[in-house]
Amino acid sequence: MSSCCTGGGTGKAAAEETGWGAKADKEGFLAVFPDALPPDPAKPSRFAGNPQLWNDGSDRFYPGQKAPDDVAFLNAMLDELAARFAVDPRRVFMTGFSNGASMCFRFGAEASMRLAAIAPVAGACWLETITLERPVPMCYLTGTADPLNPIEGGVPKLATGGSDTIRAKPKPPVRDSILKWVRAVGAPATPRTTTTANGVHTDTYGPGRDGAEVICVSVEGLGHTWAGGKSLLPASMVGPRSDTLKATDVIWRFFQARPMAASEPGPSPSAPLRPSPPVVPAEHAQLYQGLERGRTKIGAGSGSWSPPAFAQALAEKTEVDFIGIHVYPITDPMLGNARHMAQIARAHGKQAVIDEAWLYKELRPGGGDNVAAAAEVFRRDLASFWQPLDRKFITLMLGLAAEERVSLVSFFWSSLFFSYLDYTPGLDRLPYAELTRRHNRTVYSAMQEGQLSDVGRHLQRAARPDERPTGAGNQEMRTP
Repeated sequence: MSSCCTGGGTGKAAAEETGWGAKADKEGFLAVFPDALPPDPAKPSRFAGNPQLWNDGSDRFYPGQKAPDDVAFLNAMLDELAARFAVDPRRVFMTGFSNGASMCFRFGAEASMRLAAIAPVAGACWLETITLERPVPMCYLTGTADPLNPIEGGVPKLATGGSDTIRAKPKPPVRDSILKWVRAVGAPATPRTTTTANGVHTDTYGPGRDGAEVICVSVEGLGHTWAGGKSLLPASMVGPRSDTLKATDVIWRFFQARPMAASEPGPSPSAPLRPSPPVVPAEHAQLYQGLERGRTKIGAGSGSWSPPAFAQALAEKTEVDFIGIHVYPITDPMLGNARHMAQIARAHGKQAVIDEAWLYKELRPGGGDNVAAAAEVFRRDLASFWQPLDRKFITLMLGLAAEERVSLVSFFWSSLFFSYLDYTPGLDRLPYAELTRRHNRTVYSAMQEGQLSDVGRHLQRAARPDERPTGAGNQEMRTP
């Protein structure tokens, strides 16, 4: 996933100027264009009078008022995206332009465990000191004719020579920003290599800690625009554009070569599965009190990786109608926990539902890491050779449901009831987004033709009352 921030404009404008949306469609990754807040959120944003600006650590934009916590905002955004999409936490990157580049510096410094690499474009690093928990590789791009990000530093000015009070704070020289990051990753202050060709000058620093590199690219004659992209502002304001190189292509190649290593601790979404607390906070319990429910059922629950004590607390301390259970993975003691949670619900007069059952294709001793958010694991579900094991899993879950009188079982990968992909080695080389597009096409075709996969037909048979499995909840999962 790549996030692109820009200052003064909108996320929509950033997508148009940089071409990151088209690049994401072509290469199969998720591109995100967040919006910053203007100094006066109550008024419409305008580039000149009320621009959308990131709190980049420069103390330029919010005199006499509380500045927004944009680091917290971006962290929350990444959490939300990881919950909604199959984001590989070791391939999360950030780039930004102008004030967005400065925000890229700041977030890279304060959330170094979340980003595999960063690529600020035409912006300054305003941080006095940088201490990186993890050395984050950086690719920096700028133009030699940029009036708003002067190579030698100074007050940013429009190409006409004018300035404004919002952006009038002198910027440090570009070299100072680069060397701050070079020191932070533990690399020597002298470039390892220096090249100049076709108006493009490139300095490469490092390697530093864990092999981290810093690359600085300057484009001769480029103004305050995205190299190889569009400029929505006239040259009279921001200086000339240039097609000498395409910044998006340069940055994407840099990102592709620099995922977090598998041995690195990784960001918080891939931390080990943490059990739910054994008690229900008072404010949590109050959520369910006095609600006009009508025919609506309200429930809460937890995953089978948690001890049943949380389900016990929910059943005793709240007014929920049902206890929800997520069943994965199916290593010990997961199935036992799920069974116990269903029994707790019944003992307190509540329904039990298995609202997510997933046989994801990675099992590690003791539960392992929370690999449920990794694209490498999601993609494994799609191969047709898993069908015998998936049939076993359906039988297992329906058997457990029958024995413990569970009201509902919802399987995570319902699209596989219609189609799988026949495995070929070429599938391993496809980006995850392209792989899912191919699978979705086969699913839509099967749905239109009224066809089920072998697993779908198995579920159809197994769910009939006269054929519902009994005793299956005690079966072991073995590949047939």
